[in-house]
Amino acid sequence: MANSEITPLLSNATASSSRNNSIKKKDNEQGVRQHLLNFTPLQSFITLLVLAVIVLGSVFLMIKYTLPKDLPE
Repeated sequence: MANSEITPLLSNATASSSRNNSIKKKDNEQGVRQHLLNFTPLQSFITLLVLAVIVLGSVFLMIKYTLPKDLPE
């Protein structure tokens, strides 16, 4: 093999496509942020309530299963 051969992994096309993917990813992230900003107050409250229930439920289950069953007095 000659040194002048370029593998697809090292070609400029791959570098430009990875740049395009990162640009698309940034655009997608901004779209998600914009979508979250467009929530109505009721949707925001429900989302916050669901997250609070998930967090409190997780903490409860973590404490329930990590503490010993018979606590010494």
